[in-house]
Formats: sequence, C-alpha cells, structure tokens
Amino acid sequence: MIRFRDTNYYVDYDGSLYRNNKRLKPIKDKNGRRYFYVSIYHNGTQKIHSVHRIIAECLIPNPENKKQVNHINGDRYDNRVQNLEWCNQKENQTHAYKLGLQVPKRKYDIQQVI
Repeated sequence: MIRFRDTNYYVDYDGSLYRNNKRLKPIKDKNGRRYFYVSIYHNGTQKIHSVHRIIAECLIPNPENKKQVNHINGDRYDNRVQNLEWCNQKENQTHAYKLGLQVPKRKYDIQQVI
C-alpha cells in the first residue's frame, strides 16, 4: 500500500483506500457528484477527494503532468489501477465519445430543418 500525501490514508492497487488498517467505504453522492469520493481528515480539517484521483496520484506516474484521470473501460466506479490513466481534456472527451458515454451536440443545417 502507498501513503496518500502526508496523511494516515493509504491506497491499494485494487482501488481501495484504508485508514488505520480499515478499508474505507467510498460514498456515491446523489446530489450531482459523478464519482466515488471520500472525506479525508488531516490536521483537524476535512476535505473531500475523488477516489480515482487519489489512486492515480499515488500509483500512476504522470510524467507529462496531465490534469485529468480517465476510466479506460468507461465505468466511473471501477477505480482499479489498471483501469485508470492520466489524460488531458481533449483525450478524455474523445474517449467518452468513442465509448458512447457522451454524444456530440448535433448541428443542424437550416435546409434540413425547413
């Protein structure tokens, strides 16, 4: 297991997070959050982190300093290391279109509408 920053939280290659040798249960929020997240307590403060970003930060090298994390199989709840990769926004968007997770907005020709 790898330590997350300078906290008492650790990550495993299967996408699990631990604190005090206890596996944390990630939260799936009903109010718009699209991914699993956890509350991390550090130095008396609480901060919410997406599980996939924690896993990627700790276990996946990012030599090109890309800002986003992509779920390769398109399942946003599958946070195993082999299912995550660093990407930029364009790569992430292109991947979503290829998997059918997003549909591009269609531009209609005025003659087709008439």
